[in-house]
Amino acid sequence: CWVWRPGRDFAPEVFGARGDGTTDDTTALQACIVASQNASGGQGVCKLGAKQYLFTPPLVVNGPAAARIRGVGIYYTTLQSKPNQSADLIQWGNTAPTASQTQFGSIEDLALTSGTGATGGYAISAIHVADFTVRDVEINSYCGIEDEQSNNSLYDHISGYTNGTGCAAFYAHVTSAAQ
Repeated sequence: CWVWRPGRDFAPEVFGARGDGTTDDTTALQACIVASQNASGGQGVCKLGAKQYLFTPPLVVNGPAAARIRGVGIYYTTLQSKPNQSADLIQWGNTAPTASQTQFGSIEDLALTSGTGATGGYAISAIHVADFTVRDVEINSYCGIEDEQSNNSLYDHISGYTNGTGCAAFYAHVTSAAQ
């Protein structure tokens, strides 16, 4: 018998992920994200290994607690959606009033890839987030990044391509005079 006392760093493998590019790791990835949000002091990190994690989108981060997703580099860590999934790969934030913004989150050092046959969706959809960082990320998806009503967001060293018709690599929009 043992008692698990988690620290601040979590690996999706602890929650059952295989990271072999063929096993559906959706449940384990989502559990890793939630664990990072619940970590002491809001400093948790969902640390992805040098693997390809297959998932059914979207992975959801809903505040106000912070979440951090970090790989080991764009050539080593890939979050790959299953084929024919036309949804946002990662949905960060929520549609609630800005008082409940997801705070101090980040996605770093990984590749985000849509599965074959995708006909819609953003790699990252950030809605009502604050102090959000996307850094050293390669995007190969239908559409790129959507940022709606966010404050103090940093997008740094983003590369890759989009293959969607009528969508943007980066789409920032404001729908409220308060933003």
